[in-house]
Amino acid sequence: KVNLGLRILEIKGETDGEGNYHFDVKLPSHFVGTPLEQGKAFIKIDVEITDKAEHKEKLTHKRIVAKEDLIVVLIPESGSLVPGLKNILYAMTTYPDGRPALTAITLKSGERTFSGKTDNSGIAEFVILPDDKDGMGFEVIAVDKKGNKGQASVYFSYNRKLPHVLLRTDRGLYRVGDVMRLTCFSSKKKGVVYIDIIKDKQTILTRTIPINKGVGRISIPLTTDLSGSVWIHSYTVAAGEEIMRDTKVIYVNSANDLSIIVTADKKVYKPGDDGTLKFFVQNKKGHPVIAALGISIVDESVFALSEMQPGLEKVYFTLEKELMEPKYEIHYLTPREIVTLEPKRVLESRKEKAAKVLFASLSDISPHSVRKDNTQELDNTIYNKYSSLVWNDLNKIQNAVYRFYEKEKRYPTVKEGFNVLVKGEYIDKKEMLDPWGVAYELVTNNDDLSWFGILSFGPDKKKDTGDEINTTSYRRGWGLGQRMDFLEEAEVAEAIAGMKGGIAKKAHAAPVPANGDMLASDTKSGKVGGEKGPRIREYFPETFIFEPALITDKKGVAALPLKLPDSITEWRITAMASTALGELGSMSKGIKVFQDFFIDIDLPVSLTQNDIVSVPVALYNYVKGSQKIKLMLQKEPWYELLDDGEKSVQ
Repeated sequence: KVNLGLRILEIKGETDGEGNYHFDVKLPSHFVGTPLEQGKAFIKIDVEITDKAEHKEKLTHKRIVAKEDLIVVLIPESGSLVPGLKNILYAMTTYPDGRPALTAITLKSGERTFSGKTDNSGIAEFVILPDDKDGMGFEVIAVDKKGNKGQASVYFSYNRKLPHVLLRTDRGLYRVGDVMRLTCFSSKKKGVVYIDIIKDKQTILTRTIPINKGVGRISIPLTTDLSGSVWIHSYTVAAGEEIMRDTKVIYVNSANDLSIIVTADKKVYKPGDDGTLKFFVQNKKGHPVIAALGISIVDESVFALSEMQPGLEKVYFTLEKELMEPKYEIHYLTPREIVTLEPKRVLESRKEKAAKVLFASLSDISPHSVRKDNTQELDNTIYNKYSSLVWNDLNKIQNAVYRFYEKEKRYPTVKEGFNVLVKGEYIDKKEMLDPWGVAYELVTNNDDLSWFGILSFGPDKKKDTGDEINTTSYRRGWGLGQRMDFLEEAEVAEAIAGMKGGIAKKAHAAPVPANGDMLASDTKSGKVGGEKGPRIREYFPETFIFEPALITDKKGVAALPLKLPDSITEWRITAMASTALGELGSMSKGIKVFQDFFIDIDLPVSLTQNDIVSVPVALYNYVKGSQKIKLMLQKEPWYELLDDGEKSVQ
């Protein structure tokens, strides 16, 4: 379905043998653009797919409708033109979808004309000496080889009566150990310009640059404490005690990032298989290191709806909020991508130029603005991660109580508690432990377990210390800042990575009988109807593993034993490593779970009394040749069957 705002157009069809479906849409002749999007408008495309098992998936995409073929932007190297000095003026041309455009570009300002060409980054440089006025306007025209055209009118204002400084860095991206060379231009021929180097809103270094003939230079070695985003402020004091300032932003990459190698003991697993993953962590010199690994294993299908990009934890730790939200964007070259993409994927010169342009657009931000403290946000994220695990365990325990009730026709008493469920093998003892390995405490005001909740004592494994997770009450607050003592470094790091990268969160489902409860099976013995049968698949999580702190040994090796879920899918392993020295690394890899014949039941999310529902059962045969399959549905007292209980399918 394609939604075009006021006009609704619906297109239906079938995918081909490769799973593809092609369609053409004629757009309306008129759209209303929005000023915040530089005159661009949008269409929203809602896509709904239904397979033969009547399983549905939905996606929504937004596409740009542009007024012109090219978008043209002018960005002065200091955010605005500095009068009395030669400025570098960047002209950036892109197609409406953000792809860089190779164009011939012309700038006109009064009687002055400047011509040039953009490179593969869609960027051209012009050296401009501003007019002896209070501002300078430009008419810009860009044309690519196919004749696509874009134009813009831009005006920059300035005060030419005051002295000015212009700071220029030799690069925009550095590594720890590099030497940064700064050049300062001043409208005053002699004097002193002060340099402040700011990291995390704190002044790390202060220097003075003597100005001779309007130019001053200084070289600064970049040490480990300067890794990340760094703000450089240059300023001078005018005769009237006014401070004239220029600001530049650079990014310093850590010199000792880690690499993670993951190996599985099988190429393909079967549902319910046991397996082991081995992790090997080494630094850039190839030496093994002791590291804390934060590991998540999530169903690949989840990522089709919500993508997570490993490596962004480095950006979160070191790239400040202002840099994460640029004013302009080059497709695949936002500040985030510039930092994370390897040089071999993007030419170093292209990365460098893009960094200078995008960082230049940030320089008008107040150098002393107070950034929001994200401690509470981090606290909430970590709490929500572990809370979802506790709620998932509650759902398992409630299913066990349901099975007990079906057999005994009563609920367990409070005195019997959870022990009766374990003794009766309604639930495994391990499933009664919280994420920190401590037994859950029963919470209820009843005499039996017809209604109950569970209490986890939290990371410190102690009751009434403020970090409990109680499913029957509102959260009182963990207080991350006060309880950092029990949070491992990798726990914090993984939570942050999830917050920025989009780790799939578990859904808090209402308690309903598990799929296994609707089958005539003993899942431990594998018996069906008194005869030995195939293993019943009943455990289908979206997030399979969330391991916050797996520690490698001196050889950089750690092993993670697995009991694979029943999902027939590809699981994506995402791991982040951190060392005591602050070194970071990440990786992503898939592991496959498959078998050559299986069935899936697409049950409704919830049921209401007296509902009439049709439950599709999909059969998947990857065995050579055809098979005649007999399906049998066991009758249960909680539903009335309106169809045949047995069916045969070829």
